[in-house]
Amino acid sequence: MQQGYGQGQGQGYGQAGPHAANFASQHKSEDASFFSNAMTMMSGQQGGSFDQQSVQAAHQQTYNGENVSSQGAGQAAALQALKKFSGGSSGGGGSPNEFMGIAMAEAAKLFDGGNVQGDKQSTVNSALQTAMGMYTHSQGGRGGGGGSSLLSLASRFM
Repeated sequence: MQQGYGQGQGQGYGQAGPHAANFASQHKSEDASFFSNAMTMMSGQQGGSFDQQSVQAAHQQTYNGENVSSQGAGQAAALQALKKFSGGSSGGGGSPNEFMGIAMAEAAKLFDGGNVQGDKQSTVNSALQTAMGMYTHSQGGRGGGGGSSLLSLASRFM
């Protein structure tokens, strides 16, 4: 049974735009315009959604070097960002903007790796949308709070 999360829940993310894009640019500065465009496209949207099984499958395919769609690569990038965020230097205590920034930067890196079918902007957009869905779900649909709830979500994927 597929488990979908975050559909139609949460709040708009327009206020997160510049900060998340700045975090992404710290990881991959040459792609700053892709990150800003993704945030602009997502601003005002309600939460995001993700399907846990699809995200896990996309992550496995992507990181095994298989060719994937831009959507699949974006999903994989969001999960990889969640793993980095929950186990990395932020220790899960970073901001939602940092998590979303890491997801977008990871998506751009995956696209540049050459196994992604589609375009870079779609890959970055998919990563952001999936990360937003993960974050919204980790907050119980409220869209507020911080990184500690992302840690509990990350434990489901480990």
